[in-house]
Amino acid sequence: MKYQVADIIREIKPNIIITHWKGSIHIDHSNTFDIVNDARFYAGLKTIERDLPAHWVGKLYYADNWEDPYDFNPEVFIDIPDEAYETWVKAMNVYAYARGETYGFPFIEYYKALTIVRGAPVNLKRAQAFAVPRGALNRVGQHL
Repeated sequence: MKYQVADIIREIKPNIIITHWKGSIHIDHSNTFDIVNDARFYAGLKTIERDLPAHWVGKLYYADNWEDPYDFNPEVFIDIPDEAYETWVKAMNVYAYARGETYGFPFIEYYKALTIVRGAPVNLKRAQAFAVPRGALNRVGQHL
C-alpha cells in the first residue's frame, strides 16, 4: 500500500500532505499515519525506481481529530474566518453522521467548540489546529 500511495504522490506532486495522527482509537487512522509517512519518504527517494520520478513533499500536517487524541500536540494554528466557518457549518449539517444521528457522537458541536478551544491560546476567534513532525516550529497563519 505504501508504494501505491508513493506513486500517487509522485503523480500529483502535492506541496502539502494532511493526514491522520498516529495516536488513534481508530485502527484505520493509525494505519493511515504509517502508510502516508512511509509513502512520503519513498516518493521522495530518487533511489527507489518507479514509473514516475521522485517528488518530495516538504510540508506534512496531522489533522486534529477526536479519534486521534493520544499525544496529539498541535503546533500550527490556522485562523478560520467567519465566512469559511459558516460555510463549513452549513455543509456539515447536510450529513446525518455529523448531526449525531448515526454514531451518536455530536461531530458538529464538538468541532465547533474545538475551533474556539484551539483559537483561544493563540488570540484567534476560531482556529484549526495541526500537529507537525517533530522539530517543526509553531506558527499562526491564514493558510498552510
